Amino acid sequence: MADGTGPAGLDLRARSRRGVVRGPPVGGHRPRDASVLDPGAGWGDDPLTRHRRHRRGKPRTAAAAKPGPAAAAPPAERPAPRVEHQRSAGGLIVRGGSRILLIATQEGKRWQLPKGHIESGETSEQAAIREIREETGVTGRILASLPGVEYWFFDRGARVHKKVDYFLLDYLSGDAADFDADEVSGVGWFSWDAGIGRLSFENERKAVVRARAILGEVSLPASADAKV
Repeated sequence: MADGTGPAGLDLRARSRRGVVRGPPVGGHRPRDASVLDPGAGWGDDPLTRHRRHRRGKPRTAAAAKPGPAAAAPPAERPAPRVEHQRSAGGLIVRGGSRILLIATQEGKRWQLPKGHIESGETSEQAAIREIREETGVTGRILASLPGVEYWFFDRGARVHKKVDYFLLDYLSGDAADFDADEVSGVGWFSWDAGIGRLSFENERKAVVRARAILGEVSLPASADAKV
């Protein structure tokens, strides 16, 4: 056995060179693939394993990974506009049963009924008389209610809900020449047909048509200056 031959006369040294026997190398020479033959070598040190990793490519680190498309950020929610509620009152003054009073705004581009905000402690009727007198210089007395209007609009970032109460009024006193030039562009007396045709808003036209129908049932005193 000491000469490297076994009982059957086999040369164990030759077998060890073929990598069959896992014993120590004869003559102190280490086979080139000794790491494969070394049972203590870890799987991670196996050159075959290293070769496989090399063929598959190096592991991709987080820094080296190619970034994908960035997820779209959710749209920022816009805050809802604040809501304001406004209440106004106004109306139509009729003189002599045949002339109606309208105001002009926006440098005469718009004709409408006079109206304004209801102040604290006022009724709609009181506010209508006051606002008409302030804007037109004319005072009237209330005869009947007219169809009111409601609408929405935006003002300085707020969504405003406005409700307007309209009234039919008979002329009592005052001169339309004394209108408030800071509030309105002008004031005019019109016939029914001319006034209805001049009004800029459909809802106010409906209110005036209703006033005309009411006056068919109400007897108004004739005025000597009804044609002013």
